[in-house]
Amino acid sequence: EYIHQQILKVLADYGVSEIAPGEGSAFDPHLHQPIESIETEDSSKDHTIANLIQKGYASGDPSKAGQAKVIRPARVNVFAFKN
Repeated sequence: EYIHQQILKVLADYGVSEIAPGEGSAFDPHLHQPIESIETEDSSKDHTIANLIQKGYASGDPSKAGQAKVIRPARVNVFAFKN
């Protein structure tokens, strides 16, 4: 645990941040890699994240468009509205 915390601190010192979207977050193809599409009957969940499979990382702030370089996109499952 201690070594893991040290690695995260070094990454933060070099400006590397995690991309870890929560369930219901909007899907962004620049930050997320879809792994599986999960059908839903709720139209409000269409193109939102169902769950996080693997965290991603970016150099810079991924919340500010155009200011971050994605090192590895977050792997996610995405909801798709079933008509």
